[in-house]
Amino acid sequence: MIASRTVVRGAFFLLFAVAVLTACSPKQEYSVLAFEHPRMGVRYELKEEATIDSVVFITSDNFTVTSEADWIQVTTNQSSTDVVNDGHSLYRVKSFLRIIAPNETGAERVGYVTVKTVFGTISAAFYQPVKKAPKEEEQEK
Repeated sequence: MIASRTVVRGAFFLLFAVAVLTACSPKQEYSVLAFEHPRMGVRYELKEEATIDSVVFITSDNFTVTSEADWIQVTTNQSSTDVVNDGHSLYRVKSFLRIIAPNETGAERVGYVTVKTVFGTISAAFYQPVKKAPKEEEQEK
């Protein structure tokens, strides 16, 4: 009888120790999502004749990259992601932006590129000045 109590107590303390050590494990779950380019808080202007640009971000999660602007087309090559720190599963992703229509609106325009994960959403604004007509460029010289 005493031997079985000792075995039960030993098993209980072993399970308790495993639970405590697992709870104190240094590996923590977290989510990262941040732009590398363009930098947050800095106004990013495209050149008036720009046809390509990019957005670079760091993430730890699955993502989608979109633009609500009909003049910005986003392409992300999934194989271009590379591990920044495999111990924490951070990825540096570059998405290419193709400007598919010149700015002939008569005013500066802005388009947003959005990166969305299950844990958050970030957007970057891309400003583009009006494309000047060839006559206007000559008159300014």
